[in-house]
Amino acid sequence: MNEMESVEMEFTGNMKFDSIYGRNKNKVFRTALYYTRRTEIAEEITQEIFMELYVKIQEIDQIKVENWLLTVTKNRALNWIHKSNAEMRRIEYLQDMEDLLTDSVEHNMIEQERRKDFGVLSKEIFRELHKENERWYEVVSGIYCLGKTSTEIADELQVSRDVIYAIIYRARQWIKRNYGEQYEKIFE
Repeated sequence: MNEMESVEMEFTGNMKFDSIYGRNKNKVFRTALYYTRRTEIAEEITQEIFMELYVKIQEIDQIKVENWLLTVTKNRALNWIHKSNAEMRRIEYLQDMEDLLTDSVEHNMIEQERRKDFGVLSKEIFRELHKENERWYEVVSGIYCLGKTSTEIADELQVSRDVIYAIIYRARQWIKRNYGEQYEKIFE
């Protein structure tokens, strides 16, 4: 054996450990890689396993050391997968909750903006409707703002209900013609 092999074989000063490490490092790494499918995690697990072996080398039966290494490696890898999956589920849950909250906040803000815009548009419509035709204004505001029935409005204005229906129809047509696009923009 030359000097290089001697140095390589005795990197810890513990020939027993060095021998086990040399024979099993690739098996442990491949086992960890098989389960985790991630090189960096397999390297970490391999390092942890051999650190643990170094500490417990006197306690482990040398005949069963390879089985111990592979069993502990498999269990570490499965634990890592379990923790990783749990963390992914937690992250997904938090993202879903954030999306719901964001959607809810955005929805509320949009609704508030719509109500505000609709309020402004309604005031403008009633102001312009009053300018266009006072009787239309009385009928529309009586029915849609004050909650009166068409019969009540007809009695107050001393006209038939058919006249009220005609006024409502004409007022609606005027509103659609003058404010339909603005109304659609608010509620699109």
